[in-house]
Amino acid sequence: MLSVLVLILILVIDPVRQLDKMKDAQRLHDLFQVKNALDVYYNDHDCYPAQIPFGQEWKEGNTVYMRKVPQDPDCTPGSPNRCYVYVYQGEEPCPQWNVLYSRKSYTEETSYSCSLPPGCVPPNFGEPGYNSCFSSGRVDCDYISTNPLPTPGPLPPNTPTPTTGGSGPTPTFTPTPTQSCSRDYACTGGPPARCNIVPAGTGQYCLSNCEGNCP
Repeated sequence: MLSVLVLILILVIDPVRQLDKMKDAQRLHDLFQVKNALDVYYNDHDCYPAQIPFGQEWKEGNTVYMRKVPQDPDCTPGSPNRCYVYVYQGEEPCPQWNVLYSRKSYTEETSYSCSLPPGCVPPNFGEPGYNSCFSSGRVDCDYISTNPLPTPGPLPPNTPTPTTGGSGPTPTFTPTPTQSCSRDYACTGGPPARCNIVPAGTGQYCLSNCEGNCP
């Protein structure tokens, strides 16, 4: 009897479905936070950025837009098609609009989670492709609706967290560029050691989690 009750409880709760819903809530929160940071960036530059450093600190000069840009919880080198995608039109030097795409795990027949109007989405938008989005600026619907979002190929093993570029609709994934490393952090005390911000270029690390030891 107890086994039957446990089985019924599992079927009612459906832990996989609940986990998917939790991840989708995280995705919604992530994209909302990134969108806010994009709006702040636009206020500073009158343009949106050419790319977003997902999974890393987003900093320009002395301005920190995000301590760590969130990345999809299911994004891995083996599953790059789960990573967030940042898109703007073509090779514009000063992007005036952008769209952030993600893949919801849990969907319903009536589910439509996108700030773009119906018809103003890539041809392959929806299951099994990207099915959720946030947009900023006055988007070009003609451009969006005629340019599909391709599925990225697998990343090599041990590749750092992907950075999704935004030049056109094709997402690109690149390792963290070593030339951008700046010794802005130092670890003291411990264990465990505490990471501190120090005058630019005087520390040992280029990431706020004391990783990325600079040569």
